[in-house]
Amino acid sequence: MDELLISRVAVEHNGGDGIVLDNCHEDARICDSLINYNAGTGLDLRPRCHDVVVSANQFETNRGAVRCADGFNLTVIGNNMDDHSGHGLVVENTHGSVVAGNMIEQCTGDAAVLRGKCDGTTLSANTLTQCREGGVQLVGVKNLTLSASTFDLANTTWSAVREP
Repeated sequence: MDELLISRVAVEHNGGDGIVLDNCHEDARICDSLINYNAGTGLDLRPRCHDVVVSANQFETNRGAVRCADGFNLTVIGNNMDDHSGHGLVVENTHGSVVAGNMIEQCTGDAAVLRGKCDGTTLSANTLTQCREGGVQLVGVKNLTLSASTFDLANTTWSAVREP
C-alpha cells in the first residue's frame, strides 16, 4: 500500500488496534482524526512503513497511542496522546524520525519509549506529563537528539539502557 491519506475520521471502541498500517511503503499521512477507546494501540505501524506523517490527531484511552516498528522516516507532530493504559509512543528499530510538539500525558507506562536502532531520531519540544512510569525510556538507542521537552510530574525524566 502506498500514498495513503487518512483524515478527519473517528476510530473508536475497537476490540484491537484502532488503525493498522502494514508494509505501507510510501507517503502515508494520518491527520486531524480522533483515535480513542481502542483495546489495542491507537495507530500501529508495522514493518517497513516508510515516510509516515502522523499529525494533529487526538489519541485517548487506548492501550497505547502510536507504535512504529521496523520503519523509516516517521514524523509525529502536534498530536495529543492522553490517558493510555500502556506507553504513549513506542518507536522500535525505526531510522530517521522526528517527534515534536506533542502532548503526551497521564499514561500508565512511559510517555515515550525508543528501542533498538533508532539512529537519526529527534525528540524535541514535547510536553510529557504525569506518566506513571516516567518520561522517555531509551533502550539500546544511539545517535539521538533529545531537547527542549518539558517533563512534568514524571517519576523519572528519562532512562537509558544500553543493550550488549
